[in-house]
Formats: sequence, C-alpha cells, structure tokens
Amino acid sequence: MDLEYHTEQMGHLLVTLHSLELILRICLEKSDDIALDWSALKKDDDVPATVLTQQRRFECLLGEFNKLAEAKNSPALDVKLALLRNAIVHGRVILEKKWLPARLVQFRDEKGGKTKIELNEQLTFDWYHTALRRFGHAYDTALLMAISMNRATVNPDYEASLRAGAKARTDAQPDRKP
Repeated sequence: MDLEYHTEQMGHLLVTLHSLELILRICLEKSDDIALDWSALKKDDDVPATVLTQQRRFECLLGEFNKLAEAKNSPALDVKLALLRNAIVHGRVILEKKWLPARLVQFRDEKGGKTKIELNEQLTFDWYHTALRRFGHAYDTALLMAISMNRATVNPDYEASLRAGAKARTDAQPDRKP
C-alpha cells in the first residue's frame, strides 16, 4: 500500500459518509419542501431549522432512520456503523515510523484525567474494502428508502441495480467487522 492509495481510500470513505448522512437526513425530513438553494446561501443567512440543517449526532440519525425503517417494513442499518464513522471523523490517523498501513485510533470521553481506547485498527487493503462495503451498503439501503418515499430519484437502470444488489446482500453472509 502506498500513500496515494491510503489518501484515495480515506477520501472515498469521507465522501461516502457525507452522502450517507445527507440521505439519512432526507429520509427523516418531515417537510415536503426539502429544497434549499444551497448555492445561494451565504454565511449568517437564516434558514429553516429542519433535519437537514440541525446539528444531530450520527447515532441519533441512525436510530431515527431505523425507527422509520421498521414502520415502513424496510431494512434497518447497522448501528455499529456509528462507532466506525466517529472514529474516521474524530479519531486519529497515525503513521507509525512513516510506514503504511496507517492506524486509526479513537478515544472515549475523558474521565478522571484518563481516557480509554475505543478503537485501534490498522488501515489495510482489507480494512478499507470492508469499511467501504459496509458504508456503501448503508447508503444504498437509505437511498432505496428515499426513493420509495419519493424523496429521491435516480436513473431506472441504477435503481434496478440497487434493488438487485440489496437482494444479493440480504441473501449473502453478514460482513465481517473491519
């Protein structure tokens, strides 16, 4: 593994995480008017407080989405994704002795002057592959829900491939943890 691969994969993960969070918010938004002219917004503009614009923890978004999914008899998302997402967003990516693969370390909240390790994993080829597959699956699941709620539209061929992929994943063995 080289630094370029590591950088590309971390970037891919971050874009996937941003996309997943946005599609979760689109599914959870109760208003029928979810459109904002994003390009026209400026610093200090006032916008309506909605699921799209409010600060919410990722864990809360997953929990709310899973309640909605249950009500709609749709697949839930793995709540363990929150730990991995938080580690990627808030953890430390460490290159030990300037060698790859890097290491991802996430710490718990401090108590009494000490903190515990929440996650400590090497970012190998397999790790990236598994993490991207898990987050991609969550994104596809949420996107299918958004489509079924008429909150998102995609090319019909793409939607068919999403549905076929979702069925294949449902029939397959569960993913191993990264």
